Order: sequence, then C-alpha cells, then structure tokens
Amino acid sequence: MKYFHLLTEKDIQTICQVYPYKEMIQGFKKNPRAFNDIARGYRPQAISEDRGHKLLYENSNSKLVTNMIDGLLDRWISGVRQQIEELIKAGDTESEAYIKAFQTSILPNFVELYFRLTENPVSKEYASVLSAAISIVALEKQRNSHLASTLSISPEALEKERKKYRTEIREKDSENKKKSKEIGILKAKIADLSATIETLQGELECQIIRIKQFEQTEVIQRKELHDAISVNTTLDAELKRLKAELREAQVTIDTAKKRESGQQAIIDTLQSKLSEIQKVAEDLDAKIYRESDNLLCPVDIDEFSEYLGYNLSSIGVDSSTDEYFLLDDFLGDILFQDKPIICNRIAGIALAKCVSNTLCGSQEIKVLSYTSEVTSNDILNYLRLETRICVLDGFLGNYNEMELISILRSIKGRIIFITFNYERTMAYLPQEILLYFNYVNVSRIKGFFSEAIIDEDASVIPEEWTSVAHKSVNGRAERLCNEIMKQLGFGADVTMLLSQRMISEEKLVQYLAFSILPYSSEALDCRPYEVSDRLQKYAGEQGKCKQKSLLLGWFGNE
Repeated sequence: MKYFHLLTEKDIQTICQVYPYKEMIQGFKKNPRAFNDIARGYRPQAISEDRGHKLLYENSNSKLVTNMIDGLLDRWISGVRQQIEELIKAGDTESEAYIKAFQTSILPNFVELYFRLTENPVSKEYASVLSAAISIVALEKQRNSHLASTLSISPEALEKERKKYRTEIREKDSENKKKSKEIGILKAKIADLSATIETLQGELECQIIRIKQFEQTEVIQRKELHDAISVNTTLDAELKRLKAELREAQVTIDTAKKRESGQQAIIDTLQSKLSEIQKVAEDLDAKIYRESDNLLCPVDIDEFSEYLGYNLSSIGVDSSTDEYFLLDDFLGDILFQDKPIICNRIAGIALAKCVSNTLCGSQEIKVLSYTSEVTSNDILNYLRLETRICVLDGFLGNYNEMELISILRSIKGRIIFITFNYERTMAYLPQEILLYFNYVNVSRIKGFFSEAIIDEDASVIPEEWTSVAHKSVNGRAERLCNEIMKQLGFGADVTMLLSQRMISEEKLVQYLAFSILPYSSEALDCRPYEVSDRLQKYAGEQGKCKQKSLLLGWFGNE
C-alpha cells in the first residue's frame, strides 16, 4: 500500500533519520540506476549511515526514496498489526498488545503516525499516553534487566512490578476512552450549533436583501408615479386650452349664423374646425385615461409570437434551435412594455421589419436617421406620425440621452427601436439607461447578418389597450438573477428592476442570453463565467440550467 502521500514534511524528515542502515543499503543495491542518479560516482556499500540518511531526505521526492519509504512503512504496519492480533489472542488487552507490538517494531516511537496511516485516528491524549507507556515500559524493562543482572532480582519481583504498571496503564486507558467519548459528544453539539447558526444567518441575509429590494422598488414606483402625474398635468392643460378654443369657436359660429347668408362659407369653415377640435379633445380625453396605466398589446399574444417566429425564420433564424424559441418569447415580452428597445443598427432594423410585417401588415417602416441638424421637435413630429413601429437610427451615442429619455417618456402606443453603430457604444453610456430602455443583443445569431429579405406573408394582429398585468415573480429565478447581476457589477437599481421580471427560470435564461450577459461583456468589459461564481454554478458544465450549452457556447470563452 502507498503511504508516502499521507506523510507531512516532518514525518519524512524523521523517517529518513531513523531508516535502518542495512535496509537502506539493500534498497540502494537493488536499484543501481536510480541510486546513481542521487549519488553519482558512489557505491552503495561505501555510503556511511549519516550520509545515507542525508541522501534519503534530500531526494525524498525521487521514485527510489518514496518506494523505499513506502516499503518500510508497509513492513512496519503489517508487522505491528500481526503482532497485535497474536497478543490479543494470547489474552492481552488492546493497550497491552499495542505497547508490546510497538516495543519490538522497527519504528517503536511512531505511535501517532501508525494510527494516522491506518486511518484509525485516536485522540492526542490517547496517543500521548500510549507513547509514554511504551517509553516507560521500555525504560523499565531496560532497568529491570540491568538490576536483575547486577542485583539478581528474582523474576517474581519483576513480574509483580510489571503487573503494577499494567494496572496503571489500564486505568489511564479507561480514563482516556471516557474523555474521548466526552470530547466526541461535545464536538457533535458544536457541529449542530454551527449548522443552526449558519442556517439562521442565511435566512437573515435573505430577509435583508428582500427588504432592500422592496425599498428600491418603492423609490422607482414613486418616480414613475411622479412622471405619470407630470404627463397627465400637461395633457390636462392642453385639454383645457382646446375646450376654451371650442367655446370661442361655438360663439363665433352662433354670431356668424346671425349674419347674412353670404357668410355661409365662413360658417362651414368654422364648423369644420369645430369638429376637428372636438375630435382632438375626445382623443386627448381618451389618451389621458388609457395612457395613465395601460399598455397597447396584441389581443392574442400567442398568435403574435407564432407569426413573429415565421418572420424570424424567413430571415435565417433556425427554428430548430433553443435561441429561436427563447428570442421569440423574449421579444413577445419586451415589445409591449412601452419602453424603447436599444440594439445595434443591423439587428435593430431587421427586428423592426419583422415586427412590422407581423403586427401591422407591412414590412415597410419609416426611419428617422440622426444628423447634427435634428432637433427635439423633429423627433416629436416623427414619433407622432400614425405609425406603430418607429426607428431612431444612430441616435444612441450621438444625441443627448437625457433629452432623448425626456422626449420618449411622453410618447405612448409606439414600439420604438433606437440603434447604435457599435456594440461598444454601451460602455460609454451610464448604466442607469437600462432603467428606461430594454437592451437587446442578438449579434450571436447568424440569421440577423444574412441580409435576407423577409419573404413571409404580412399579417395584421388586432391590439387593445389593457391594464398592466402584474405577474408573480419566481423566487428562485429572482434570487439567481439578483446574485448573478451583483457579481457581474450591475447597480442595485438595475438589478432590482430586472429581477422583478423573473416569472420563471426560462425568462431568466432569456434575459441572460439577450441582455444581461451581452451587456456585461460589451459595457462592463468582463468575462461573465470568470467573474460570477453563481453563474458558473447555475449554467456551468455541472449546472442545472436546461440551456447551459447555449450560454456556455456564447459566453463561456469570452
């Protein structure tokens, strides 16, 4: 059996110092080539005992020395075991057998090492008592032998003295076993208490995290409420102004009707204007109501997802892959949150055309491209056009993002794509931009770079204004998202916002694949699997994530 790997440096040094000289020389002679490697130019029999012990220790990592030490330990342990068995069969107690067996062994003073190598650990107190007993008995045996030879002490007296020491050893042995048992009980209690403390500590940390998340959620909701109130106030003022114009127009019409019939043309014009003002007023009334807390969504979201999938397939996205189903469901979620979508130019325009062909009956979209002459009024006029899908091309990274956020927050009922030319643009924008936009990265899907033309038939999916549906958060997915994003370097507010969307583990995988991990690579400039232990545990080679192969293939080598 191999024992060398179980030895400490001190064990090796001590064994080399007491290695039997004759066995050492025999070991050198049996392996002349290996011996020549450690003592070139010497013959084994010419090596002195001190020189031999020094050679053993200096070359303790060589195969020759490790084999010699393993052989010595194997013979020693086997000899001790055999003698103990014979002594116990002859009527000795276990402790007596150990004392006698070690006394006659080739390594009599290595009691603790014996129990450690035989994987039969004993307490330090017991090993110390046994070592002391071996030393005492050996010394006493030597002294008795000397006294017997000089004073001719009778064997009966020596046997009586031996019995006395045996009694003392048995008492010490009994006392040591009792103490070892008590120590074992105390260790078990300590282990139980440690486990209880660790469990309670974990529960406390979870509660603290949840409390912080609730506090952060409240801050964001208050801010959103304040913004909504501000928008409603603006719309209310506009409504009052239009109603005032309506009253003025009505007065003008009443006055004109009293005039001569030749002014009928003026009356008709004013009547037309009155109708237009009434329509605008009605639209504003409806807008104030429906835009306060409602979203414009497909009546049948499953139908939308099905037709969107056909359009994605038509540009080259493989419908048999995991990324196809994940992306289809992911887009069905973020497109109707009333938040603009930011992505690179190639993918953004391709996505916008697919969504338009699915939802609006045509893949033709109107694009407002960035130039240095574009003003906020130009953007507002474009976004107020009667079109469901809008694309602000090249604005991110060029236009003031705070002014852009202010403009976009006043627009409802539009699916807005905002593009940039390079993915690294995200690294130069504040991370808080993720509070106002949905970041999408599909650069790892080949279909978006094929430049294929959409050949899927256009469809029109009915939509309606509906109240915001608050879905239950999946506790495990929320915790995983929270821990992974924190380890990747996301801020607490962004982390909390995205964690609240984790209604399932599949939703977590979607956000990891198309938003969180791409952002950490491009904007935070980190390798996700090297930075986040929690990601490695969840979606690494040994993780339980069903789509771990996809995530590892995309982000494992970055």
